[in-house]
Amino acid sequence: MHQKSQLGIYCIPTTSATPPKFATPGSACFDICACLHTETVQAYYGSTVQEGISKTVILHLHHPAYILIPPNHRALIPTGLILDIREGFSVRLHARSGLAVKYGIVLSNGEGIIDHDYTHELIIAVTNNNDVGDFKIEDGMRICQAELVECCATQIVQVHSPPERNTTRVGGFGSTGT
Repeated sequence: MHQKSQLGIYCIPTTSATPPKFATPGSACFDICACLHTETVQAYYGSTVQEGISKTVILHLHHPAYILIPPNHRALIPTGLILDIREGFSVRLHARSGLAVKYGIVLSNGEGIIDHDYTHELIIAVTNNNDVGDFKIEDGMRICQAELVECCATQIVQVHSPPERNTTRVGGFGSTGT
């Protein structure tokens, strides 16, 4: 049986933060919920070839607490949580499969990595890849899932020749399926 690792969770008192929890006893990851405790949420819209930068827009909080993320926009969603991650660990954030498949809501950076020395509010960057309509994020909604991961101490060493091939594998990007 594996020993459980501990992750400290601080709910910011001036918010209505929902402590993370595992949805089922067999869940590999715990759910992180939106905590819309600010009047606005910062969002970004694409980038243009000419400008090379994103345009910043502000999404205003509706009452009761929810925001609408327009199609092809990214938004920074507050959680009201501060993680107390022990040294030697990190927290990895993953998209929720249902949100991704049904609505096109994914993490903007693919996978979020929260280092042990980050001690500010956990903010989740999400993207509405749906080009059909706005996506509604409500206060308390499960927006991503997370796991505590033990880090392997790594020493990076520069070598002076490429590694020798040690299998019959040739190439990448689908080469093992041919």
